[in-house]
Amino acid sequence: NIEELNPGDFVVHDEFGIAKFTEIKNITLNGVSSDYFALIFEGGDKLFVPADKIFLLHKYIASSEENSPVLSRLGNRNWEKAKIKAKKRIEEIAEDLKVLYAKRMAERGFAFSEENEEYREFEESFEFEETDDQSKAIKEVLSDMRGSKPMDRLICGDVGFGKTEVAIRAAFKAAMDGKQVALMAPTTLLVDQHYNNFKKRFEKYPVKVACISRFIKKNEEKEIIKGIKDGSIDIIIGTHKLLSKKIEFKDIGLLIIDEEQKFGALQKEKIKKIRYSIDVLAMSATPIPRTLYLSMSGIRDISIISTPPSGRKNVITVIEPCEDGIIKDAVFKELNRGGQVYFIDNRISRLDNVYKRLKKIMPDIRIGVVHGRLDSEEIMDIMHTFYNKHYDMLLSTAIIESGLDNPNVNTIIINNAEQLGLSQLYQLRGRVGRSHIQAYCLLLLETGKDNLSAEQRKRLNAVKDYSELSSGFKLAMADLEIRGAGNILGGAQSGHIDAVGLEMCMQMLKEEVEKIQGAVLPPQIVPEVKVNLSAYIPDSYISEGKTKMSVYKKLSNCNSLSDVDKIRAELEDRFGKIEVPVNNLLKITELKSYMKNSKVQLLEIKEKEFVLEFHESADTVFEALVKLVNDKAFSSSYIFNFIGEFKIKIRLKKEVLSRDILEEAKIILQRLYSYVNI
Repeated sequence: NIEELNPGDFVVHDEFGIAKFTEIKNITLNGVSSDYFALIFEGGDKLFVPADKIFLLHKYIASSEENSPVLSRLGNRNWEKAKIKAKKRIEEIAEDLKVLYAKRMAERGFAFSEENEEYREFEESFEFEETDDQSKAIKEVLSDMRGSKPMDRLICGDVGFGKTEVAIRAAFKAAMDGKQVALMAPTTLLVDQHYNNFKKRFEKYPVKVACISRFIKKNEEKEIIKGIKDGSIDIIIGTHKLLSKKIEFKDIGLLIIDEEQKFGALQKEKIKKIRYSIDVLAMSATPIPRTLYLSMSGIRDISIISTPPSGRKNVITVIEPCEDGIIKDAVFKELNRGGQVYFIDNRISRLDNVYKRLKKIMPDIRIGVVHGRLDSEEIMDIMHTFYNKHYDMLLSTAIIESGLDNPNVNTIIINNAEQLGLSQLYQLRGRVGRSHIQAYCLLLLETGKDNLSAEQRKRLNAVKDYSELSSGFKLAMADLEIRGAGNILGGAQSGHIDAVGLEMCMQMLKEEVEKIQGAVLPPQIVPEVKVNLSAYIPDSYISEGKTKMSVYKKLSNCNSLSDVDKIRAELEDRFGKIEVPVNNLLKITELKSYMKNSKVQLLEIKEKEFVLEFHESADTVFEALVKLVNDKAFSSSYIFNFIGEFKIKIRLKKEVLSRDILEEAKIILQRLYSYVNI
């Protein structure tokens, strides 16, 4: 994300290659001030990129942390050659995706029915108010299910943001249409939690819900397997056991996969084979980069739930050394407000010593201990005892990272946090803060901060920095930057990623995918306005570099006046009255939104003269242009001259301007736009 750029970070410039970003520099030329991004290339060559061309820059991401980029040299053809090579390889990868996509399009799935009164009643029985994102995700899933091609959708949303309810609605639709549903989760604890949630939601309906996990006795399991085969079980919830040969469905219509990234390669291959013929709904809080980018590239559909439930607070995250006093303070602070504590250490071999240490410094607290080697019934007993508040603390491995829901636990202490992955740390932190109560996450380091590796330091800082709600997406991208893109494109493609950076690779892939899908891509028109006015964000208005960068990025993405109005309102709300150069910047962005939609690629504004240069695809606009020239009420104020195949000069007749020059330009473009869009 270019808005997360720091001085010293590597960037990719679309036209000139890999460089190092140093600063945002304000430069004044002929009395006109503008902001520029200062880049350094090989040999110390500098390039100043105008802030309105921020779309040309991307943060550089390599295939792995060890692979430092080679800076490009300005003025030679190596960058062009690297792009051509990468594109050739991307085209080969796209051919493989083409087979996958064609197979998916060719398969005819089961088209589920429209939502009826029974569905509406089920919808009303949900005890919470859906967030806007959640409602949108539900609509997208139901729309997919009504279609004739098999659904393949990823629901991406933070822990506790309501992904499960989306899955429950889909399961209800499938079951009531007579199809079986399988929900697969990576851990037995998560299976148990899903089972209880589904059982509760479906208790008033003729839908039989069952689960298979190591908590189920053998004779019960046999009955359940029989029920799956004869169709008497409508919804089955389980671990990867559901993929075993002994499980035969009578008529499965929907597969739901929770935390898909946690399953192994073998299980994923089995899932892939199922995907072609039935509807598949995957859910994830921090999708692995490959999943994320395949979704972003259009091979898989994606719904993002980024709105937190009302009243939810950020989890306060701190990094501390592993000292008795720090642990004791955190635990008693939580217990004194009536809460409970998770204490995580991911090594089973260490749990006994950790337990003794905790009992030594806090002899009166009640501690339950769970890990994956315990008997399944014992795990369930301890979990239920903890849930019913008969333990003050649960000492556990990361077995609790997926899906455990206990709103009374609002402090989590993670021991040896430097040894855990980013996704794991994020998932563990998500176990707390699931209500309106302020929650805390304490990351304890066995080693001093100075002894951490660069990767460990980045990982811990990322978890600490992204503590606001809905950070899962940002953390997935941070993980991508820290660990590198790896085999995101499948096979050994790291050389191509390193040569041009991940962002460019994925953009190339996206274009190839759109070709596969038969999309007719509109011409890329990047409008430019040349005017003798200062248009930038002064330090006196916004001093923080990242915030400036974020505003420039938002402005570059504007496609309509309403987009610009939103940014204007946000700036006034956050930074007060808009200063003159910022106002000029916003007005120029408004002009560009009209230009994009009227195929004008260049607008030169002089004192009483406007030169419009159209894009080469603008032949469809010329009829509108003739109408503009022949509009007597409008053209009485102007003199029109065609000065080339795609160029027109418009000159003001009047001597004195009643409005400023940008307002005059806006009136011309508005009128042209009105004829183009008749």
